[in-house]
Amino acid sequence: MKRSLAIALCALSACGGLENEPFKTGTIRGQLVAADANAVVAVVGQPALVTHPDSAGRFTLEAVPLGTVDLLIVVNAALSHRQPVVVGGASVVELGALEGRRSGKLELYVQSVGRHVLTGGTVSLVGLPLTSPIVAPENEAEFFVPAGCYEARVVVPGLPETTVSGCVGEAGLFEQHLDLEPPDGTPGSEGCSITGCEDGLVCQADFSCR
Repeated sequence: MKRSLAIALCALSACGGLENEPFKTGTIRGQLVAADANAVVAVVGQPALVTHPDSAGRFTLEAVPLGTVDLLIVVNAALSHRQPVVVGGASVVELGALEGRRSGKLELYVQSVGRHVLTGGTVSLVGLPLTSPIVAPENEAEFFVPAGCYEARVVVPGLPETTVSGCVGEAGLFEQHLDLEPPDGTPGSEGCSITGCEDGLVCQADFSCR
């Protein structure tokens, strides 16, 4: 009897240095109403924890850490929301059917002080799996997101990386015009030797366009 009890206790306490990994995380399931091909569900601050619903809007998000997590839910361009979810070890949280609220819109207009071409540039939201290309001719990037505050990271090959923060309300608009700093010649900041210059300008030895 004592031997059986010892074996049982050993199994529960992970004897021999084994860890009960399944008890350190949980699973979140649900179904998005009116989801489109761009629908996404992710844990805010942990962009690797992301999933895309199937054609019926059903999703499963696994390996979610214990505790309360902030869930980003993008149903489509018009509907999204953020929802706190409490996750227990080795548990499955069933959220059921989820309908989004009206999305806010983040608009960033990017330009180079040195008049470099911004081809290949992207804007991403920090801590989220959301990235948008910088689209010509207005060099614009846009995101449809739930009400909240966000930090955007602007990356253009050849120019210094830049971040900007802003908040948007439900169905609101945050618009930001952002000037990228000129290159300083450090690795990854070689300016026009990588980007090229706008029409009529020539790349100079200091990587500026004149």
